[in-house]
Amino acid sequence: DSTVDLFLEIHEAQVNCDLDPHECKLVLDFADKIPVTKLHRVAGAGNAANVAVGTARLGIDVALYTLIGDDSDGREMREVFADEKVRSDYIVTDSGKRSNLSVVINFRKERTILVYHEAREYRLPILGETAWVYLTSLGEGWEAAHRQVVDYIKEGGAKLVFAPGSYQRRVGREKLAEVLKVSEVFIVNK
Repeated sequence: DSTVDLFLEIHEAQVNCDLDPHECKLVLDFADKIPVTKLHRVAGAGNAANVAVGTARLGIDVALYTLIGDDSDGREMREVFADEKVRSDYIVTDSGKRSNLSVVINFRKERTILVYHEAREYRLPILGETAWVYLTSLGEGWEAAHRQVVDYIKEGGAKLVFAPGSYQRRVGREKLAEVLKVSEVFIVNK
């Protein structure tokens, strides 16, 4: 899923940790206005979009399958991808739907991300031949797209890079077994 990322830097918050230092919470004053000291907006972001743009900047021919909203953010993302020379063959405008949005709260050099995924019905288009496929973060309903990618890899012989998103990591290894079996490269970040 492609998204618009809104980065907010704040200074008026606290971090509370339990005994386990990995179990920390960002604490904001409830029902208060929290000043934002820096603001930055990026259209056409998200795991797949970032990889597609980076790959295109290296001069490699790249196309992106993504569903974008039927709104001004979706139109802006389409323009960003065109400017970055990412082929639009598989960029689909999801009629009547909004674009995805992530709000990234930066505090003390760490980030907390609020993610809005518009409900989508993923249907992988008929893809041309390619050497590599990068499969990453999808919102709810991602299972059908995973099955379609596995079939595409098995039939066409492309190599798969799999970088699961939040929804995929939450279901566990067993439900990801088929895509893991056909993956050439597996990437996980926290």
